[in-house]
Amino acid sequence: MDTVIRNVHVPHRRDLVEVGIHDGRIAAIEPRLAERAGVELDGREGLLAPAFADCHTHLDKTMLADGRGEYPTLGQAIAAFDEYCANALTKEDVKRRARRMLELALSNGTLYVRTHCTFWGPTAMPILEALLEVREEYANRVEVQVFPMIHCYGGIISAASEAAMHEAAKLPISGFDSSAHMSTNPEAVVDTVLDICARYNLAADFHVDETDLPDIRSLKHICKRMEETPAWHGRVAAGHICALAAVDDGEAAETVARMAAAGLSAIVMASCNLYLMGRSDRQPVRRGITRVREMLDAGVNVACASDNVRDYFRPFGNADVLEEALITAQVAQLGTPSQLRRVFDMATVNAANVMGIEGYGVEKGCRADLVLLEAPDPALALLGQANKRFVMKNGRIICENRRETVMHKDA
Repeated sequence: MDTVIRNVHVPHRRDLVEVGIHDGRIAAIEPRLAERAGVELDGREGLLAPAFADCHTHLDKTMLADGRGEYPTLGQAIAAFDEYCANALTKEDVKRRARRMLELALSNGTLYVRTHCTFWGPTAMPILEALLEVREEYANRVEVQVFPMIHCYGGIISAASEAAMHEAAKLPISGFDSSAHMSTNPEAVVDTVLDICARYNLAADFHVDETDLPDIRSLKHICKRMEETPAWHGRVAAGHICALAAVDDGEAAETVARMAAAGLSAIVMASCNLYLMGRSDRQPVRRGITRVREMLDAGVNVACASDNVRDYFRPFGNADVLEEALITAQVAQLGTPSQLRRVFDMATVNAANVMGIEGYGVEKGCRADLVLLEAPDPALALLGQANKRFVMKNGRIICENRRETVMHKDA
């Protein structure tokens, strides 16, 4: 063994174990390991979990606000970002902000990130090139998937945008995205994206029905296409799906069942949609998030993610998936121990499924991409927002976090 972690809990096991790591993989998980290793670590009865996966974020927008400027509405946020793209955007600025978020994510135990990026107008290629360069810089620490997000506001994806997609597909991207619901013809947009992804063997990850209106045409058409093409099973994700909460229970249940059968993953961005949705409501104001519990109960692979982090669209966020999971649990009213474990899975196993990460988990043979949390189980890790004592990539510690409290009883 290169490394042995002793006196530690792992997900889905009750008793303390010892975990042996060799050549970047988990080689053994046993009650006791007699073998000594070059690196011996005391887990202190914490939880050794797989590294977190943030399966939906926007590295091209991150940190643009960061406590500066007043952009309280979605319209103002869009206008501010358009102005930035027209007047201030440079590749180096995109890279600087993306690096800052990746460093923050890494310190919070996230080693897998899927970023959607703006892909229209004259800044499309500079943004994409910047993120691909950052992706290479961080390849040995954080694995980044890049999904260009295609403009479709005019009803269809234009011929020029389609040509740009074909050019982008020759680069090391992982898939494409589009906000089909913002089109007057969402079915055509979904078809174009899926057809191009199929041609280049890429995944698809849509912004889906992110509105307060009871209109889930985009979601239904994605299900239809996946039902027609079983090869898409597990390779398509639908983010947000806020409108699913606005349709009646019967329509929702039927559609959720289709999602599960087709293998369509759902990504919940509870913190961002709490902030953005229901802006025109008067009391009672809608929560703005989708039907998390119903999808989990139906067997849909449901993940949670950060979405916008400290940008014009959402001023909050710490690139911390454990924090996002806690917000999700509170808002979706998933608070029992078993429900909290399911939410923890949304930030780890389910998110890894969305991203197609092979060898993920804490089992023999899995990649030793791990985070040691100072809590004995997933539920308490969530509730206490446990310190990420160390973060490991390929069995090597790449980050340590220390949290110390000293109580002065005589103060």
